[in-house]
Amino acid sequence: ALYEAKEWALTPAIAGYLSAYSQLLSFGVEWALVGKLAKRLPLRQLLMLSLVAAMFNSWLEWCHRIFPLYVLLHLPVGAVSKSIARACLSSLFSKALPPADVGLALSVLNVCQSGVSIIAPLYGGVLLGHLGLRAQPIFAAFNYAILILISSWALASPRVRL
Repeated sequence: ALYEAKEWALTPAIAGYLSAYSQLLSFGVEWALVGKLAKRLPLRQLLMLSLVAAMFNSWLEWCHRIFPLYVLLHLPVGAVSKSIARACLSSLFSKALPPADVGLALSVLNVCQSGVSIIAPLYGGVLLGHLGLRAQPIFAAFNYAILILISSWALASPRVRL
């Protein structure tokens, strides 16, 4: 919300509405779209497509500063790609484990995701403090590119049995 508020001089109320809009989009995607896509495409392919979409979405956002385009294109594409990636990662993670260990492993995954939610703002704050808030979209695109490389390596590993 800070990025949007600073980039387009939004009031806190409008920034809050955008955040709620983004969460509503994520909810709709998870409720209506993720399952259907997972039935049509292999999870590995769906994960990679969602990460590539997120990377290009962030890069395109960096290329312009048009608020209506941000609201009508970038927020929905971001919500869709993030929701799909999160669901694919959880599913792939649970499928890579013996059935008896899935419950424990998913709880560990939740702890790891919570840890990332703590570390990511600190990491982003330090880097964006040096780069400036306008660099947020290209910084996100760079992070998605790293995730694509890590995911490609991990999914290609012979130890990952899916």
